[in-house]
Amino acid sequence: GNDEVLPPHEAAQQVLQEVSAAWRSLNATLSALLGSNYDATTLVPALATQNLLVYDKLEKLSNLYVNAAALANGISTGQNNERTLDLLQRQSALIYKGWKETFLVSHEVLSYSQLLDTKELFTSTHRGIIDGATWLDIPKLSDVCALRAMADVTYYSDEQSHLLLTIAASGDAAHEAAQLGRNVSEIGKSLSHAMSIATSMFLDPTCSEPQLTDLEWFQALTNAEDQLLQASKATTLFLQIASNYNVAESKVQLTLLADDATLSLRHLLEGSKATGLVSPPTQELVDQIIAVKGVWQSMRAEFTKAIFETSVSISSVSEVARLTKLFTDGISEAVSLYVRTAISAGTSIPA
Repeated sequence: GNDEVLPPHEAAQQVLQEVSAAWRSLNATLSALLGSNYDATTLVPALATQNLLVYDKLEKLSNLYVNAAALANGISTGQNNERTLDLLQRQSALIYKGWKETFLVSHEVLSYSQLLDTKELFTSTHRGIIDGATWLDIPKLSDVCALRAMADVTYYSDEQSHLLLTIAASGDAAHEAAQLGRNVSEIGKSLSHAMSIATSMFLDPTCSEPQLTDLEWFQALTNAEDQLLQASKATTLFLQIASNYNVAESKVQLTLLADDATLSLRHLLEGSKATGLVSPPTQELVDQIIAVKGVWQSMRAEFTKAIFETSVSISSVSEVARLTKLFTDGISEAVSLYVRTAISAGTSIPA
């Protein structure tokens, strides 16, 4: 292959030696056990620790290759991009770790709590890659191609999380893990494939504009228009609280509505494979919705203060009025942009 896409020679050789040593140790243990009278309760615990060691060394080697691939594709090697690529590569490794830990739980070698820790790490990292992580200086995901690819990752991640939570909630985690092990493996394969495609979008963020069906255009337009209704309802509830009218009930309703609206706006930006909602097909739409989402986050901050404080200040009411206009204008522009984009794509739905 091209030497330019390989990790630094010395670093790669060192890690490869570590991988080789860990694998030889694992293989020796396996050979010794298979050559004797053994059962699963003897074999699995003996291999578990060494298996995880091999996993750690392979993850380290993979990180070297991912960063080298970024260089080969002309991706900036700044700290932000390196961190994001490292996180993406770790995500792929965590998928395999989840499969393995499900197997170990089924043989009562591992506590299901460790399996949940792996799930939580994957889930929180996934959200951090999309939403950004200020403390790691990772920006919010704003590329149309990457967002589209991450929609599949979100879907299969949610599916796998449901299975792992089912195992944890069971009175007999080992039995449940054995029953659902094949399901975890199948979902994991789909998740791994989606993760691989998403990573490639970060390394080479180019993709063709998708061909949406009339139904997909309709759902996207409907969801965008729904944001106007939800924002209007939320503002009305806020003003009721500020006016000391039906305060207790309004606070409960505003709490629930704010959660629903936030999730709906997230789906508008990221898509939702579970509901058939596609992510925005153009970068212009993505940029517009991201801007609107930023306004909504400021609105929600004001709503949260109103929910938890005993009174609402005049300045807060003025700020919500200002933000509501910005939000309404922004979403209206997004709807208009969706309509124009849909018409140019040849659909008849907007008309």
